[in-house]
Amino acid sequence: MDKAKRIVRWASLLVFVLTLLPRSAWPTTGAHRAATLADRERQVAGNSGGSDRRHEPGRSIQAVTHLLRGREPVRFVPLRVRDRVATARRAMSMVTHYRNWPTAYRQRLGRPADRPVLYRLRDGTSLSLHPGDVSVRLVNEIWLDRVYEPNDMVVVQPGWVVLDVGANQGIYSVRAARIGGATQVHAVEPESSNLERLHENARLNNLTNITIHPEAVSCRTGMAMLHLDSCGLSGGHSRDTRAFGLPTVAVSTIRLDDLVASIDGPIDVLKMDIEGAEYDVLACASDATYAGIRRVVMECHAIGGYTAAGGAARLHDLLASKGFVCAVDDSPQGSILVAYRAALK
Repeated sequence: MDKAKRIVRWASLLVFVLTLLPRSAWPTTGAHRAATLADRERQVAGNSGGSDRRHEPGRSIQAVTHLLRGREPVRFVPLRVRDRVATARRAMSMVTHYRNWPTAYRQRLGRPADRPVLYRLRDGTSLSLHPGDVSVRLVNEIWLDRVYEPNDMVVVQPGWVVLDVGANQGIYSVRAARIGGATQVHAVEPESSNLERLHENARLNNLTNITIHPEAVSCRTGMAMLHLDSCGLSGGHSRDTRAFGLPTVAVSTIRLDDLVASIDGPIDVLKMDIEGAEYDVLACASDATYAGIRRVVMECHAIGGYTAAGGAARLHDLLASKGFVCAVDDSPQGSILVAYRAALK
């Protein structure tokens, strides 16, 4: 009990310190960011008028209490207070999700190690990831924010077949595979250092239901150049030919048609994050391939002259033409598109 009390005291102190950091140091919640611009305009307009309700002590205290309890931002709370509260909530959520949260904090705050870092989550998951803040952000997005689970339609269920195209270090693949109940995950990743982490994470979690495909998905089977992120971001590698100027490495490629045909049974959910190449890959797929896919969830990128929203609109139209019901969820991390067969609703 004494040890637990000490942990809580240290965690509370750390959260207080983190709330003093610049707001750019931490990602904030989707609800907070979605309201920031509109609220800034309201507050500026309010300051030009008469009385300002934000300075009513009772209402301000009530509003901050609502924020701390995780409710929607209240418009008359000053933006600075709201930013600090959102930072505290994010920091506390990391304490509740990571067993070794001090390690996650160090990495997130830009104090990377010189070797892969092992993260232990409170649900029993272990993840060995590249050092640095990018890996922590990916875990936060997939485990805390659940960006690939914007609605119940694409939450992986026991027995599903999952195709993870752009598996990176296997964070989503591990999450899906741990559902159990004969769930099968096919993880597709071409980059060698990511593949090494992907294999290690499957081993660490004793997941024999992950099949790893060391290839990039393309319009043709063969070889292609993978453009490596110049900043060393493991999640920023792209096969998109519009990423010229970045370092490249040759990788094996496979058509989506051939990949889907090699998997036994229909694909219950296709998750894609291939840094702007999603449209080209999906546009090349045959109707027979689409017939074997029940749900799609993907991140839409700003590339090739399109904003993330513009890319999402193109993908929306493409999948709608193939008989999918589509919806786009705009989050601070980007636009997430969900598509599913109408019969599944």
